[in-house]
Amino acid sequence: MGRWESKENMAQRRQRVAQLKAQGLSHSKIAARLGITTGTSERDYKVYKMEAKRC
Repeated sequence: MGRWESKENMAQRRQRVAQLKAQGLSHSKIAARLGITTGTSERDYKVYKMEAKRC
């Protein structure tokens, strides 16, 4: 989840997030599915959540 990630990775992740949202999962569950747990740095988790809300 860093800024060093390529645009393709971001696009793939957004697509995956959109799929999981379609299944009606909450942000925290989607994060867990993508392997972003609270063990990951808090900042990365927040960045992820912001991205998830944009989908």
